[in-house]
Amino acid sequence: MNTSLVIQTSALSGALGFLGLEYLQDHNAVTRTLSGTDKNVYRVVLGVIDYLIYLVIYAMLSLGSLPDMIQVIVAITITGILAAMYTYAYGKWARNHGTLSNGSNRLDAREMALKNPYGNGYIQADMFDLIGNYIGSGFLRDVNLQAGISPDVSMVSLSEGYKAHTNQSSADESAQLVYIDTSSGIKYYLTYFSEQGAE
Repeated sequence: MNTSLVIQTSALSGALGFLGLEYLQDHNAVTRTLSGTDKNVYRVVLGVIDYLIYLVIYAMLSLGSLPDMIQVIVAITITGILAAMYTYAYGKWARNHGTLSNGSNRLDAREMALKNPYGNGYIQADMFDLIGNYIGSGFLRDVNLQAGISPDVSMVSLSEGYKAHTNQSSADESAQLVYIDTSSGIKYYLTYFSEQGAE
């Protein structure tokens, strides 16, 4: 099978856009709650952009005297470098412009609430049900944000020196943000810390 045809098939199937979408989701430029259909759209669009870059570079290399296989390898290499550069640049721009022109956010409320704005810091969560009964407190450790999986969280106990807020008024005074998970009926009173303290 012709090498160029293999690349074209891969690009148009969305395979070349897979890594780009994963990078953008991991770096908060695209929400992790995309449906399967929306993910495929992103992957195909990114794959087509990569393929168009490849075609331009290959056409330019074809003007020279390099053997065909060398042209393909060089075109693939340059395409990979340019794809990584534009994906990184778009990801950085999107993180700095989290609000879209219609006023909505790139990320959903859960992603925004359960991601520490300090980066590597940790998050204290004091949890209550919707009628105010105390559930528990701790540092968030793992949070499921992907679409189509259970929105579970795992927690570790608060370190010495950190106070669990067992009533809503105390939690409300201390928290920087309140996230209400309507699907599970839990209110998370969240406090963000800049230093890593939970393992």
